Amino acid sequence: MTIASNDPIPYISQAHETGELVRCEVVRDRSDLGGKMYPTYKLFLQDKNTCVLLAQKKMKNRLSTYHFFDMTRGRVGSGVSKKHGNYIGKLKAQDIRKTEYVLLNAEGAE
Repeated sequence: MTIASNDPIPYISQAHETGELVRCEVVRDRSDLGGKMYPTYKLFLQDKNTCVLLAQKKMKNRLSTYHFFDMTRGRVGSGVSKKHGNYIGKLKAQDIRKTEYVLLNAEGAE
């Protein structure tokens, strides 16, 4: 089964429809070589201990840019890229002071 990149995350959509409370935890990972300057953030469902979302700060960008990946469509240990089919979009700073951001979907629309 193929899920389009703009489809909602299945578990979260189901919980939203039923009114179920979803508890999550965000974990910052700075363990790799570039992790100090370019951390990775993982969103885990606490009751299932499952990573559902990964945000990765991109290197060599003048402004802060984070790319988001739906990890229900891939593994955390595997390399993530736009080509793997689990790319959701990005969060990009609008100015150098990082006071305004824009959220773009996988197609580049706001």
